Amino acid sequence: MSAEKKTNPFEAPRLLKAVVNVGVGSVLEKDQRTKIAAAISAITGQKTVATKARRSVAAFKIRAGNTVGYMSTLRGARMNNLKDRLVNIVMPRTRDFRGIKSSAVTEGGCLNIGVKDASIFPEIKPETLTQPISLEITFVSTASNREEALTYYKSLGFPIEK
Repeated sequence: MSAEKKTNPFEAPRLLKAVVNVGVGSVLEKDQRTKIAAAISAITGQKTVATKARRSVAAFKIRAGNTVGYMSTLRGARMNNLKDRLVNIVMPRTRDFRGIKSSAVTEGGCLNIGVKDASIFPEIKPETLTQPISLEITFVSTASNREEALTYYKSLGFPIEK
């Protein structure tokens, strides 16, 4: 289908949402969790939602109902703002960054980007966090397959490896 020419502009893929997700584990104290939630709120520009553990896992010292992460779903202007900051500011600031691997695009058309240290975002002050925060950003598009999604994300300016 990607070889066909699209006649209707509504057939072209578009971004639906961006989801920013961070796991905090079970070892952190409450003040560290609030600092992480505040950092993710600063990155996204909106309040985060706490994700709770569904069941207890003794090996990870997690009990059902404990907060194990924070997430924020962005749409519209905030999503586009995050995309622009990620492509133009954050990725160039990343050490030894050679591009996003093409395997980061799923068959469903989602792009998953992992950020090892959130302090590369200009909104985060490194001295406020006692330990580095790793987060995941997922962009969801209406692309029907992986090839269409790859060309779409490249056209948006994402530096995807060949």
